[in-house]
Amino acid sequence: YFFTAEWIGRVLFFQLPLHEKAATVGGCFQQWFHFVTDTSQVLDFLAIFPYYLENISQTNGLVSLRLLRLFRVFQLIRLGQYNDTFISLNRVLAKSIPFFKLLLVVLSFGAVFFGSMIYWLEKGEWKYNAEINDWVFMRLAVDGVTEEIT
Repeated sequence: YFFTAEWIGRVLFFQLPLHEKAATVGGCFQQWFHFVTDTSQVLDFLAIFPYYLENISQTNGLVSLRLLRLFRVFQLIRLGQYNDTFISLNRVLAKSIPFFKLLLVVLSFGAVFFGSMIYWLEKGEWKYNAEINDWVFMRLAVDGVTEEIT
């Protein structure tokens, strides 16, 4: 309930910045409406809303919408841009992007090579097994002569 109370508090107690004071009530409402329909406010609402919708409709099908709560974490990360350590980390990661690309290429080649080797070593065929009355995958055992069920 904390996130709900926090979101409602932000919406109800919205204040215009001092340098943007509107002269009319319509201007205040227009700026409040612009604040409420801002992307971060809408994402916060969508992160909170599925909980109440599930309670009202007594379903559990909106669990995937709860993943929108990750956007709240991303907003916290965005606040870190004013921290010296965060700025330093961004610079280091930006300079290391070419090395991450090289690492990705090496890992991809390794995955293809070793996947091919496992496929070649584990090859077998589907056979009907009358004992269990079902199809099973048979492969050669380690000795290379006998067959075993996998």
